[in-house]
Amino acid sequence: EGDVTVMMSLGGATAETSVVERMVVVVLSPVDVSGDLGLTVLWRSDVQRVMVATVAAAVDVARVRRPTMVVVGGLEPAEAATCLQQLRADDATRQSALAVLCPASALDQEEALRTAGANVVLPTPVDPELWDGRLDQLLRVPRRRAVRIPVRISVWSRRTAREEPIEGVMLNVSVNGMLLEATEPLPVGTRLDLSFRLPRDLADVQAVGRVVREVTDASLPRGGVEFMVLRGDGRERIAAFVEGRRRSRRSMGGEQETSDWEAELRASSARESAILDSALDSIVIVDQEGRIREFNTAAERTFGYRKAEVTGRLAAETIVPPRLRDSHRLSFLRPREDASGLGLNRRTETVAQRADGTELPVELAVTMALDRGVPVYTVYMRDISDRRRAEREKAAEHATLRILSESSSLAEAAGPLLETLCAAHGWDLGTVWMRDDVAGAVRCLHLWRTGDLEVPELEALDGDVFFPVDAGLTGRVIATGEALWVEDLREETPYPRTALAARRGLVSLAAIPVLGTRGGLGVIELYARTRRPADPELRQRLAVAGRQLGMFQERRRAEKALRSSEERFRALVENGSDVTALIDADGHFRHVSGPVRRILGHTPEELFGRTVFDLMHPDDAKSVRPSLDAAIARPGEPVTVTYRLRHGDGSWRSLESTAVSHRHNPAIRGVVLTARDITERQGLEDQLRQSQKMEAVGRLAGGIAHDFNNLLAVMLGYTSLTLTRTADPAAVARNLEQIKTAAERAASLTRQLLAFSRKQVLTPRVLEMGGVVAELHTMLGRLIGEDIELVTDVAGARGRVRADRGQMEQVIVNLAVNARDAMPRGGRLSISLRDVMVDERFAREHVGIARGAHVMLEVADTGVGMHPETLSRLFEPFFSTKEKGKGTGLGLATVYGIVKQSGGHITVESAPGQGTSFRIWLPQVDEATDAVPVATPAPAVATGTETILLVEDEDAVRGLLTEVLMGHGYKVLAASNGQEALRVSRSHSGTVDLLLTDVVMPGMGGREVATALSEERPGLRVLFASGYTAEAIARHGVLEPGTDLIHKPFTPDALLRRVRESLDRK
Repeated sequence: EGDVTVMMSLGGATAETSVVERMVVVVLSPVDVSGDLGLTVLWRSDVQRVMVATVAAAVDVARVRRPTMVVVGGLEPAEAATCLQQLRADDATRQSALAVLCPASALDQEEALRTAGANVVLPTPVDPELWDGRLDQLLRVPRRRAVRIPVRISVWSRRTAREEPIEGVMLNVSVNGMLLEATEPLPVGTRLDLSFRLPRDLADVQAVGRVVREVTDASLPRGGVEFMVLRGDGRERIAAFVEGRRRSRRSMGGEQETSDWEAELRASSARESAILDSALDSIVIVDQEGRIREFNTAAERTFGYRKAEVTGRLAAETIVPPRLRDSHRLSFLRPREDASGLGLNRRTETVAQRADGTELPVELAVTMALDRGVPVYTVYMRDISDRRRAEREKAAEHATLRILSESSSLAEAAGPLLETLCAAHGWDLGTVWMRDDVAGAVRCLHLWRTGDLEVPELEALDGDVFFPVDAGLTGRVIATGEALWVEDLREETPYPRTALAARRGLVSLAAIPVLGTRGGLGVIELYARTRRPADPELRQRLAVAGRQLGMFQERRRAEKALRSSEERFRALVENGSDVTALIDADGHFRHVSGPVRRILGHTPEELFGRTVFDLMHPDDAKSVRPSLDAAIARPGEPVTVTYRLRHGDGSWRSLESTAVSHRHNPAIRGVVLTARDITERQGLEDQLRQSQKMEAVGRLAGGIAHDFNNLLAVMLGYTSLTLTRTADPAAVARNLEQIKTAAERAASLTRQLLAFSRKQVLTPRVLEMGGVVAELHTMLGRLIGEDIELVTDVAGARGRVRADRGQMEQVIVNLAVNARDAMPRGGRLSISLRDVMVDERFAREHVGIARGAHVMLEVADTGVGMHPETLSRLFEPFFSTKEKGKGTGLGLATVYGIVKQSGGHITVESAPGQGTSFRIWLPQVDEATDAVPVATPAPAVATGTETILLVEDEDAVRGLLTEVLMGHGYKVLAASNGQEALRVSRSHSGTVDLLLTDVVMPGMGGREVATALSEERPGLRVLFASGYTAEAIARHGVLEPGTDLIHKPFTPDALLRRVRESLDRK
């Protein structure tokens, strides 16, 4: 504890004070950023600022003395980020706090700047009220404690030489320094001796000591009025400071001391004037009568008066609006008013008046001081018009967003929005005009006006009054998409509506377009009764409101359209006959439509979370799973599948479904499944197919019976004639020839039936269809006649196919014969080949053809063509449009059977009078062409002496074969079935050279007999004989490559040749 005596006065600082070590702040900027830094703590006396232009210079400074903070400014965000990264990378600046000055327009880069190393990003200019706390924290400045200490002051003044103690003075120590609070005013120039006892609390002692050290630091620049702290006896020091020189105490007499005080007062007055004129706020000093004594430069700019005009005038009648003079806070400034109730040193907001009579909002504070014991009032006023305007505009922006977010329609939002815009920006009337696309016109959606404005002509337009979209004021603004600003409608009234507004006292107009993504949707019109010069900033703010209203309108329209679409979609889906479901990749139901109740007997809720495979028939799940995978792999492409699902009652329902994957659509991310119940349809189709099958079988049986009856009649008739004419060898020979011809026709008919039914035995080879067509060219020319032009084009086909060459020749011949018959008066027959690639789409549209490379054979004629009824039955057996006796009706049926059995596809196009075109697609194979076997002439009579084991279950056939073989020198061991054949073979001690066996027999079949005997007699040759279809033969294992087979019926010569070939084959 101890007494401390200090002396305070208005003025500067002494030279003999201790310097406190200060914090270092490096400001890195290529330009002056003092204005951007603002009046923040960075300008405090204990902060030493070092200005540098490069990172290298900042690092050099940091190596001498490490800075507490580095401020980066005057750079683009990308350049600033690079500087921050370099500062963070250097040891000298790595531990320093880093701050970046960033324009408000670039604050979207804040995250990138923080990532580069910034501790704080300061929007410029820096607001001390917002950022001083954060800067204090980064500067690591300990908070000062505010402490109030009672003090005793002794006062000297010009008027008295004795001490006048003043009681009740408090010393308030805070973050702003030391503040003296006294019950009595102290005139300018008063010298103070201050003494106080230090507090007992150590923290309070430290707070006082810190402030004393800071305010006595004379080496730091400081601004404004400050107290000067000196040692106890400091009067000579004050005089020396005022006069700019030091005088010894001995040379100072009373007269000199008075001169010093006058000089000091003059200096003090000069300093006071300089302070007043440099202040940014308006400062008006008035005496106790309320008359203006001082009127600074800022006040002249604010109120439009010169100082000389207002000096001596009553402030209340000069800067206070007449309507407020009785209630205004400055009303006390009138003469003889008592100011004891005035709240001094308190800020308040009120209204002032300019010289031109206009009013402005101000923030006002009044302080009082005694000048020679007389009260003097200092009035501080700040024009807050811009702040009020910014507040109104900000409030209007928030209100606009709130109105648009809370309104359900434009009609609901228009009124509050117009009121908000007019109130915030000073307009007296507003209207919203919007396009009505249904009516093809624009109409006034809403009108708002102030209560004291009468505009009946304009109010009459509010409602169902329509104008053309491209006409008048709204038409121009909508068409151009640009705002229209008219400062004075009295001078410029280009449109009828603006003329009406001018007659009602409206002066200015702003027409703002309501813009959507596709252009103008409407116009916001704002009218004012005062002249409003064009304001680019206000125009921009109103344009933002117009765009917001346009987006609101489009959003509401889109929402309405979406709701309508959803309702329509829901009505279609929920009331349709099909089930629509959304499933994921594993088949889990995520949504199921209502018809599932009727089709499957389940509710959508019961199926949610289950998989479609839980309800699917096990036999169908094996094929559906790959189809679902295929749909998922090809988004957007439909895949159709048919399967059975378990009904709620336990029965099975057949469904036909189309699955389309939308897994890349974020709104769906699944497979849309549309399923239709085809259970009843399948039943009807089965019945129809059975009916059609029976009809076809009946027609086929009738055709076969007819043709075979004719052939049998020929054979039976000639047989009877032969038996009666045995004595006439010539007649017998002729009759037998007729019987043979009829039998051959029967065999041909059988082969055609097998071809139609796709049951004939083929010998497929790899061949080039071009060679087949080329070899047939001469024969086809003779077949179709000279009056028909034959054109072949096979150069477009290089691919190879696997097919039976003879059957392909039959296909071409049958189609050529049909074409010839369709051109009785001649014409053109063209046969062409070309390589084609069948894609997915073509394969979907033509059931039965696979994707990939094909060879297409086209046979086209210029004949009479066919009607649709004929086309629908074209490939039916025994269906013919030819005259009776001109055709069997099996030609095209045979073509269809051969093509399908060869793995191909056939289509036909025809129209009456337009000719006919057949197209056949055969799959290409990537194999070498098989060599064409060279036909060698068989011997006239094939004889032999070998032993043949004959196995045939038909007695007549077995007897015929035995007679033929034995008649040509062969030894025959005959058996009627397989078991007997084994017994005969085992009982025969000699060799057996050939096994000739039927394929299909009761009990043991031909393949089983051949296998058993081959084990007993290695090297045994086998020749199979059969009249069954290829399918039946294959089931008995005979159609493997290399197997010898002869088809029934056959002639004795054909049998003998095949037997000889089998015996001679090595």
